[in-house]
Amino acid sequence: MAEKLDNSWLTSIERLGNRLPDPAYLFVIDTAVIIACAELAVWFSWQIEKPSADGSVQLLQARSVFSNEGVWWWLSSLVKNFIEFPPLGIVLVGMLGIGLAERCGLLPALIVIAGNSIKQRYLVPAIIFIGIMSSMALDAGYVVLPPIAAILFMATGRSPILGIVASFAGVSAGFGANLFITSIDPLLAGFTETSAQFLDANYQVAVTSNWRFMIASTFVLTFTGWLVPIKWVAPRVANISYENPSAMSEDVKVCDANRAAVILAGVTFLLLIMVVLLAVNIPGAPLHGDGKRFPRWIEVTVPLLFLLFIVPGVVYGL
Repeated sequence: MAEKLDNSWLTSIERLGNRLPDPAYLFVIDTAVIIACAELAVWFSWQIEKPSADGSVQLLQARSVFSNEGVWWWLSSLVKNFIEFPPLGIVLVGMLGIGLAERCGLLPALIVIAGNSIKQRYLVPAIIFIGIMSSMALDAGYVVLPPIAAILFMATGRSPILGIVASFAGVSAGFGANLFITSIDPLLAGFTETSAQFLDANYQVAVTSNWRFMIASTFVLTFTGWLVPIKWVAPRVANISYENPSAMSEDVKVCDANRAAVILAGVTFLLLIMVVLLAVNIPGAPLHGDGKRFPRWIEVTVPLLFLLFIVPGVVYGL
């Protein structure tokens, strides 16, 4: 049986995945490919028509980055491109609040508490769901959740490898899904808006434009992730021996003081939500009505995320 599993298609995929270069080298390779495609466009004299806001059409011709003009362009515009990168400002604002909540320990504590509250029967889907939701905590899910999942699975007599696989699947495969707006949404909205404006200079993309798809993806990925580890991963790790600890590691326990801090932070978060809802629904309030492009609360989603994370994070830290 073991030999059959070793020769399975899943093992082949695993071996191919292990042969991929380091992500840093992948970026270098992607850059080289883009440069090569640009040179190919120059070779064939490709050009496109870009509509302007006044209705006129501008003809854009492909240019080489290795020409005198091209080298001067990327050197002189390097800082400008970084500063004027559309998602940069909104992502930095959102990351300030989320990053503080993560560094203060609030988001990792929430992940630990959620993991310790799971019943054995629903361990796999719950770990995957927590992994998906951990994208709110930036990369904390990658660091915090796998060891928690491994210990929880060992405590219930199941393979810790299955717990690690389930947690990593939730964190990585579900990184773009969530029930709430995360820091990646302003980034994607900025990319989409910049690209769309090549065709329509006045096109605007709201930060919340992907929200419904994210919510649906959260449930689809949770149930898909529940099926895959049980059907394919569990049989592969069933015969792997491991040490079953007599007690749960101290690393995944949350002391009473931390639990009290989490409760205070949760109460603070709920109060902030109530304030936001009142500001949105009361006529004459700061967030009531339409803004320049969308409803006011949508236009200030990123600053609201900043406040909704940084204030409970400070409360937890204190």
